[in-house]
Amino acid sequence: MGNEDAPRIAQPRGLVTCDRLEMKFYSMLLEDQARSCWDNVNAKTFLRSEVARKHIQPFSGLGFAILSRDMLNVEVWDGIFLKNQLYGFKQGDFFATVRPMEVKDEGFCC
Repeated sequence: MGNEDAPRIAQPRGLVTCDRLEMKFYSMLLEDQARSCWDNVNAKTFLRSEVARKHIQPFSGLGFAILSRDMLNVEVWDGIFLKNQLYGFKQGDFFATVRPMEVKDEGFCC
């Protein structure tokens, strides 16, 4: 089995609480990968910033975010529907490389 096909392990990383929005935050990595706490902190800071700048809308006030090795997947409930936003980044330099991605081009999952 190649690395691309290996199962990912989802781990809860706490809550991200913003103005009118609370998101459950997870990492989803290969079992043998180590994700530094720094990337988790960077991603949480980035999410709060995106909400403050209104790039992520609170809608119903609930959502979740999943951090993988090169993608941050944000889901926010708008009534019964999920609004999805993806951000890509390069490992080791989160803030310098983070960029919005199109769901239609990348797919739905991390």
